[in-house]
Amino acid sequence: MKFSLDKIQLVKRNESAWNYLRGVLDACTDSDCANEQRELVDFKCRALLAEGCDSPYLLGFLVELIQWRLESEQDDAKASKLVSEAEDLCKRLSCELDVIRARYWTFIQNTISKKYARTD
Repeated sequence: MKFSLDKIQLVKRNESAWNYLRGVLDACTDSDCANEQRELVDFKCRALLAEGCDSPYLLGFLVELIQWRLESEQDDAKASKLVSEAEDLCKRLSCELDVIRARYWTFIQNTISKKYARTD
């Protein structure tokens, strides 16, 4: 993980480094360790976003991390906030940063909205 994060820090638009990071997280067989690592990666990704990084791979990775969080979120208010955040990221990807895959990001946005939106 450190290797991937170091490479991402050097070149934030390096799709290979993002894919490698995804593979490392997916290959973790210890669920507690995997959760801990995802939390760390989420923290690092949010720091990059706060610094103004506009890599489509960063935003896409954040969408995946939000989906992961939504799988276990019990609090409706927190889930609603996460859904809204994912929708905003998908809109930004489809309209600004990754327009070539706009239909894909719209599909992901709709999927998240339908699957995780909580109604009273």
